[in-house]
Formats: sequence, structure tokens, C-alpha cells
Amino acid sequence: MKKSVFFVILTIVMTALLCACGDNAETAVESESKTDATQQQLLSALVTEPQVVFEESTESLFGNSGENIAADTEREATNDGISFMADEGENPFLTFMKTQDGAPENRAVYIQFKPSAKDFGFMLSSELSMGLTIGEENEPIVFLLEGNYFQPVDTDLRIEPGSWYHVVFAVDTRGTMRGILCRDGDEENAAHFSLNAAELVQDDYTTCPWQLSIGFLGEAQFMVKSYGVYTFDEFITDAG
Repeated sequence: MKKSVFFVILTIVMTALLCACGDNAETAVESESKTDATQQQLLSALVTEPQVVFEESTESLFGNSGENIAADTEREATNDGISFMADEGENPFLTFMKTQDGAPENRAVYIQFKPSAKDFGFMLSSELSMGLTIGEENEPIVFLLEGNYFQPVDTDLRIEPGSWYHVVFAVDTRGTMRGILCRDGDEENAAHFSLNAAELVQDDYTTCPWQLSIGFLGEAQFMVKSYGVYTFDEFITDAG
């Protein structure tokens, strides 16, 4: 091959690679911007005056391999987030350590995630444990472990493994939980859910911060793309 022809081919290849890298960078920026917009949309629909306690983007998760998420299973840092993996028969828990920082106060947590199977659940724990799990028909269900309370959410939303979702949990110091769950790109069909623990269990459970953990069943993967922890003043009165 003549040297001039070789350099022409090399130039074309390098140009194509540079364009591809530019497109990937632009796509990543657009994706991050879209996630931020969805996050703010869901938070503002649920609570007033949210203030950042701690946030991690996809980039920061990739950089530290999700070190602020404790997990008793294997993980892999990817450009899409942190993928947690469980073998058959395992039931690992992911603990978001920054949700326990600070004094008891109104707290909200946002997560963008992708499950590979329907068997997973989010749990907020203080003196009580409550949260959201997925039923046999892929329907979201709110629960309070104390009293063995489980209630399907009034929604048509069903979890489709392999799809991206956004969820916000907000809990006030009286033990009232409210939240929003939606599939990425379909925020208009979000599922709104709530649970008032004080109506179900007469106890003092407001002296400790609420810590978020996620459990899922193997053989499966659970990916976290970004998340944030916030304080807030009060719930939006007409939320949901």
C-alpha cells in the first residue's frame, strides 16, 4: 500500500473515532441533563424547599466505584452507573450510607435505577421499616414490616426488567412516607404512593434518621445510575 493512501485511510479512521467520541460525550451530557430535569420534576411535585445533603452523578459513581453504597455482593463500575450482581440464591442489600448522616429531619431520597428482574424492594429503616416492593404481577406495593402491612399502589404502572426507572421517597419526622415511581421517559404515568406509619403503629420512631437500603434476589443485577439525598420543609399538599 502506498504511504499516501495509508495516511488518507488513517485520517478517515481517526476522524471517525473523534466524531464518535464527540457524539458519546454529547450524549452523556444530554443524558445527565435529562436526569437532572426529571429529578427536579419529581422532587418539586412531592416536597417544598428541597435542599441537597449529598448527591452522586453517574460520573462520580464511576470514579469511586460506588463507595458510598455498602453492598455484600460484587459490583462493576460502568459508564451507565454501578451494576451490583447477585448469584442464584443470594439476597444482597445495598445500603446508601449518606442517608443516615445528620439529625432526624424530613428527608427525601432520589434514585435512578435499572433492575434485571422484578424481585427487588426499597426499605427505609429507623425504629420502623417501611418502603416499596414489587408484587407477583410486577405491581408496586407499599409495606410496613411492623404489623405485616402490604398494600398495592393504585396505579397501572408495572415494572419491566431491563428498563430505567426514577423513584423519590420522602419521609417526615412524624413517620409519613410519600413517593413517586416512574419509568424513564414516561413521567406523566408516574405511580404516586404514601403510607402513614403513625396510623398503623403507635410508637415513637422519630428519634433516628431514616436509612435507605435496597434488596434484590439473585440471579440478577441491579444498576444505580445516580442518586441524591435531601432535606425538605413539608409535603406538597396535593401531591399524588
